[in-house]
Amino acid sequence: MNQPAREAKGTIIFIYNSDCTQLLYVFLSKTHLSSTLCIHVTTLNSLLNTGTVFIDKFVFTDDLIEGTDNRNTLEMIEFVALFLSTYKSYKDSHGGLSPRARAIRLTHITDPSQSFTLSSIRAAVRHFKCDKETVSNYLNTGKVFKQYFI
Repeated sequence: MNQPAREAKGTIIFIYNSDCTQLLYVFLSKTHLSSTLCIHVTTLNSLLNTGTVFIDKFVFTDDLIEGTDNRNTLEMIEFVALFLSTYKSYKDSHGGLSPRARAIRLTHITDPSQSFTLSSIRAAVRHFKCDKETVSNYLNTGKVFKQYFI
């Protein structure tokens, strides 16, 4: 999609630093932001609705924040480089996990000494050699799966 079409049709997204004192970049549509930064639209909508700081550095909003420094925004190439390097260092400091990964505690039903924690649902999938839907279903229902409460 070209620039004028994004301006006419898109939802403008403002990206600020974590304390919302500096406007870093403005995307003219959610789709363009999502494809450029590789953020799923559902994640983006969640960030817009909650105002949560993403990877300890960025705040996404669809409103211009009054009283912030809006003069020195970055060029797209500069912002994408900053975002990707920040994302990479965040993942490196969190054991290679995405910001949305959550640890899962597996409690053995007969021998609690065999209980352990896995870093994510994907780690549980690899451990039990099953699919993600199976682990998610047992996680949500609290049922016993292969001698473990997930």
